[in-house]
Formats: sequence, structure tokens, C-alpha cells
Amino acid sequence: MRVLKFSTIVAVCSIFTGHVLYGQTASSKPGLKPSDKGDVIEIDTPEHKLELPPGKAIPGIEGSPIIAMPVQCSPDGVAFVEMPLASDFRQMRVASLEEKGGHLYTPGTVPGLYDPVLLGFFPAESDVAFLFYATRDAKETDYSMRSEKGPVTGKARLGTHQNYIALFDRKGVFKSLIDLPIEYEYRKIAELDSGEFVLLAYNPVNRVASLQLVNASGEFLRPLSIPGGMLDDPKLNQGELGGSTEAVTASGSLSAWQFASARHRVILYKPHSSAPVLEVGSGGAVREVPLAAPPGYELDGVVSGTDRWIMRFRRSGLSDSQVSDASTASGNFLLYETNPLDGSLKTRLSLKSGSVFSLACEADGVVSSFLVDGSAKFLVSSASLAN
Repeated sequence: MRVLKFSTIVAVCSIFTGHVLYGQTASSKPGLKPSDKGDVIEIDTPEHKLELPPGKAIPGIEGSPIIAMPVQCSPDGVAFVEMPLASDFRQMRVASLEEKGGHLYTPGTVPGLYDPVLLGFFPAESDVAFLFYATRDAKETDYSMRSEKGPVTGKARLGTHQNYIALFDRKGVFKSLIDLPIEYEYRKIAELDSGEFVLLAYNPVNRVASLQLVNASGEFLRPLSIPGGMLDDPKLNQGELGGSTEAVTASGSLSAWQFASARHRVILYKPHSSAPVLEVGSGGAVREVPLAAPPGYELDGVVSGTDRWIMRFRRSGLSDSQVSDASTASGNFLLYETNPLDGSLKTRLSLKSGSVFSLACEADGVVSSFLVDGSAKFLVSSASLAN
């Protein structure tokens, strides 16, 4: 029988809590007044008002009142949403919101994997890549843990756990399983049009973050440079200099970084910071782009797109109570199309009604939005952007 310390289990599990759960006409108008809670901020950019028609129900997929942010999008503009199972919020599933009929991905049923923890996923042209922490060892072992309420016993799979990539086709059918190097702790995944993977990782030995280009077989090809503004992080610095607890916290902090598909490339960004974004293309070509955020705001998320760069900005210092109000009128969050060449602001996007988080994807100048109706159905609508 293996004896485990409860506090150790909690510390290890905490590195996998990267999910943020969210409960669910064109004009030229220079200037902006975000809300009556702060100062008027003038930005000389045009405004495009998105008037989305009533949504169409997605057949074959049941909606959820809780969605994990951010939403991911395939290169053809289909939104993929991650949501917890109603019976067990610790277990996640992914649904594609295709108008002709969605598909459901149940990552916990990958053949040959046990105790899978979903760390991230990324939809590509012909498949969807899922990043897991799991074991191939099916053997269950008796264990005992010490907790504040006394000893806890049970059975668990205590074999070697590591990271894997599981590939599914666009219909939700499992394709293959790829082993990743055991010496790294992988946190995020993206897939390039070339079939190569870009992986965000943490090295627990030298305690540094790394960005890796990996081939279709999971073999390391070469490291990619990370902007210094991303690496300038107190948690990463403490992890490098502190003890084991600080190292676990540093590794877990990378779960907040995000990948997004944009213009048939991949963007790596760090939410709630002023760090530049990193664009990654085929073969691992990288380009660092600083963003000109509206005064008093910081980058919150990227709306995946095939033609545009659309960024969601969040008011700096926003309180937890204000985060719940994501309407255009509140000014807590702003949507902007930005110039992909230099990161400058081009056009402010506003929604006539609803939350800015409902804006899911852009494809060839058309944006899509989704919501869940009273009968637990996903409704998807779309609107054209200005040229």
C-alpha cells in the first residue's frame, strides 16, 4: 500500500486548474466612453456595430450553462467549446458548433489512457489535438492519505504519469495517441497548418518555461523564442529561485497563457498583461508583435479568425463583481480589430446586445456568436464585418 500526503495531492492537482469558467450595423464614430465609472477615454478609431440575427440551433449537441474560456476555433471558423459534465464538474467535454450538426468529444475515453486530465485542445483543418496528463498503466494500487480529518484510503493508478497528445478527427472519432518527452511538464498545445505542434512547457529541473516545435510523431524539433515581456513574471521568477512549492506554482501559471488560431498561423498570448503577442507560422517562424491596448485596458483574449486580428481588452484592475458584467454598455471589456502588422487599433466592435464573450470566431470577414437558450440548445448567429 502506498501512503500519500494529502497536501502533496492538492499541490499537484493545482497545476491543472487553468480553466476559466464563464456562466453564460456599421458606423464611424470617433471617441469612446467606456462607462460612467471612470474617465472618458478618447480613441480616434471608427466603430462597427454588430447586429446579430436570432441564432440557429445546433442539432445533435446539448448546451451547458457553464463554458470554459477561451473558445477555440478551427481554421474554417467553427467554434469549439469546452464544458464540464453536469454529473461531474471535474470532467470536461468539448463540442463543435457546426451549423449542419455538432460533434461531441469525450476526452476521458481515449483508448489506452487512464486518469486523463485535459490540459488543453486545439482544432486544426482535419483533426483536433488534445493535450493530456495521464498514465498508460491500468493497474490500481491501494493507497492511504493523511488529511486534517484523518486517514483516507482507496485505490488509484499510481503508475508513471506523463503528457500525451490525442488526435481526433473533425467528427469526434479517435485517431491516434502520441507520447511526449517525459522530462517536461506541458501546459498548452497548438497545431500548425503544416501538421507540426507548438507546445508550451515547463522544465522542472532547470525551472524555466519553454516553447517547443514538435513534429507529428511527438519528436522535439527545436525551441522557439518567447518574448521577454511574457517571461518577466513574478511566479516564474520565484519558481526559478524558490523551493518545490514555488516551482509547482510557476509551472501551473503557464496554464493561463493561451493559443489562438489567426490568419492560418498561431498566436501565443498572456492574458491580463502588457506583454507582446507571439505569432508562430509553419516551420516555427516567429514574429513578436506589441499590442496598442486602449488606455486603461489590458489584453484579455483573442477571437480566433482566418482573416482578421480581433482582440478583447479588459479594464485594468477590474474587480470580481465587475467581471460578471461583460455587456458592451458596461465598458468593462472592449473588442477591437487590430492591425496584424504592428498591433495598432483599427476598429472598435460593439454588440447591440449580449456579452462580448459570446463572440466566438471570425472567418473571411464574418464573425459568429453563440448562446445557450432556455431549452439547453446552442444557438449560433453571424454578422459581417466592415471591409
